Amino acid sequence: MRLFVALFPPASAVADLQARVETLNVGQATAAGRDVGLDDPVRWHVTLAFLGELDEARLDEVEAALGKVAAAWPADHTGLLPLQVADGGRFNSGETTILWAGLHGDMGSLTDLVSKVDRSLRGAGLPATGRPFRPHLTLARCGDRLSEDEVAADLADLHQYAGPRWTVDELVLVRSHLGEDKIYERLRSWPLR
Repeated sequence: MRLFVALFPPASAVADLQARVETLNVGQATAAGRDVGLDDPVRWHVTLAFLGELDEARLDEVEAALGKVAAAWPADHTGLLPLQVADGGRFNSGETTILWAGLHGDMGSLTDLVSKVDRSLRGAGLPATGRPFRPHLTLARCGDRLSEDEVAADLADLHQYAGPRWTVDELVLVRSHLGEDKIYERLRSWPLR
């Protein structure tokens, strides 16, 4: 099983971002039938931890580790974690260009949540990426299918974007099914307030 831990923005935040993305070059190119690697908005999420390929027999251990984090969250915080999809950026360039939307809000609590998830997974002997947390929602893996000018214009537009505020209310364990039609299967979720 290929697993990761995520936060998903609510439908209202996704719809607002989707409306903005449709006005960008990446959105217009997709609407015109160009394959520019725009991700399906139903998959837009914030990855908190990536476990990679894991034997299905360890699923109970993963769930127990995440359950501990969620159960302790309201005791550690107010239980509220306000966020907003805003701004954006890119990873890499050329063939590996990835466009993303950023996050604003209570980044201290979000980073704390990521640390707690990581510690709980590692404490249970489970793998975690160990990469620095860079909060974002991947919008498109456009590679070099958009020109540098198109990417630069989209980035300038994203820098002006600020979507509606929302409150994180659940931690989600997701199984990723790779292939032509990538599917994210929500295996389990835990309330965070």
